[in-house]
Amino acid sequence: MIGSDGFEVSAAVSMSFIGESYRSMVHLECEGEPRHLALGDLVLFAAITIRQIVNTNVKAGGKKIANEIRSVQTPVAFEEFLSLRGTIAETSELSNRRFEALLRASTTTYDFQFKARGFGFMSRKAPEYAPASVMELLAFLAQRHRDDDEFLRSLRFAAMRCADLVTSTRYGQANLSVLTQHRFPMPIALEAMGYDTSSFS
Repeated sequence: MIGSDGFEVSAAVSMSFIGESYRSMVHLECEGEPRHLALGDLVLFAAITIRQIVNTNVKAGGKKIANEIRSVQTPVAFEEFLSLRGTIAETSELSNRRFEALLRASTTTYDFQFKARGFGFMSRKAPEYAPASVMELLAFLAQRHRDDDEFLRSLRFAAMRCADLVTSTRYGQANLSVLTQHRFPMPIALEAMGYDTSSFS
């Protein structure tokens, strides 16, 4: 719940890929008041998903990300998706390919930084791993909040709103692009948790 004093969260996440696979070890640190951490996780997920959609070209690689999200939108499909993930051993051999993100968000500010490392010159191989990174983070957050049915519903809702941006315009903003991507994560997370989004549009 957001009180009259607003909210403020910060988060740092890294997704390091294992060997030559598309599976990754996710490490997430989030700071803020406990009542705001779930919202922070949703903002972070939306920010990373939208950045990956933009980085892979909204109408090309972005469609693949959107389709993967849509494939797990029903509760049954989502549960099956999670059950098939399995656990990753802490001793797994990690490659140097990874995505890193930093987020600082509050009632009045939004700052998001995202980097791809170890994907070759000009990160040319990064788009190949973008869909996997989104689904790995989706699964990680679902497991992190596995006992919170309300959050899981909000997470699926936020994921679907990100997918919708590939083919539609929402929140009164221009179409999704490099220049507009920062406008969407906060309203998506707030709407997913049932808050008014008008002051963030």
